[in-house]
Amino acid sequence: MEIHELQAEFFRALSSPVRIRILNALRDNNSCVCDLTKILGETQPQVSRHLTALKTAGILIAEKSGKRTCHRIKNKDVFKLMELSINLIRDKNEKILDALEKGDEKHGKTA
Repeated sequence: MEIHELQAEFFRALSSPVRIRILNALRDNNSCVCDLTKILGETQPQVSRHLTALKTAGILIAEKSGKRTCHRIKNKDVFKLMELSINLIRDKNEKILDALEKGDEKHGKTA
């Protein structure tokens, strides 16, 4: 696989709001599927499917603990990426708001 394909697979794994919520739930604690279903309010099959996508992308690690499988973040640098994405979104939205305000000024509208 080429690096571009690996990057695309990685970002696809982050493309679901549920997966982002899973990562945030695992930020400080390891959890099993049953715990995550309670935290997220999602069904067990849905959570399992999202966990599989995150594991396939190398973002999570699954470790057996008795009968339970606990999931944890493989590399906490993923949170730097998430913070960067929030900053980029914030920047984009500020530019959109600025453009809208300028458009309103041109049309004689004020906030």
